[in-house]
Amino acid sequence: MKCREASPMIYSYLNHQSLGDNLVPFIKHIQSCPDCHEEMEISYIMIEGMKRLEHGDNIAVNFKQEMDNNLKSQLNIRKLKVRTKLQMIIVGFVVSLFGIILGFFEQEAHAEYIDSMLVNSRGQYYYYDSTRPYLFEAGDYTPTAIRRVINYDE
Repeated sequence: MKCREASPMIYSYLNHQSLGDNLVPFIKHIQSCPDCHEEMEISYIMIEGMKRLEHGDNIAVNFKQEMDNNLKSQLNIRKLKVRTKLQMIIVGFVVSLFGIILGFFEQEAHAEYIDSMLVNSRGQYYYYDSTRPYLFEAGDYTPTAIRRVINYDE
């Protein structure tokens, strides 16, 4: 951010008006530019001094230190908000991934349960009648038996 962009924002910031996405660049510029820092310090002293005189508060404070602390806390609050949003996105992703994995295993367990229920309800030899001609009997691996199975449909 350049000085000509930051200068008009000083009064907006001091009057607690939202700077939106310009807040972080504004604060960083004020902290790094001696001219803008001095302009903001003078404006801060005038505005805060007048407010305190109106309310009868003590004005024997270090305005510069107070202003710098205010800028740092605003920057920290913004960083905390960004960090919190990022953490929420990560947590949401992990929970979603966990739900998908859990759903997959639950679906597999459900399929196994259904298969076992079918076997139990129909019996072990449910398909025996339809596949019997294609099966070998125990110990029946002679060439004749093999030809019988291969040529069954003929």
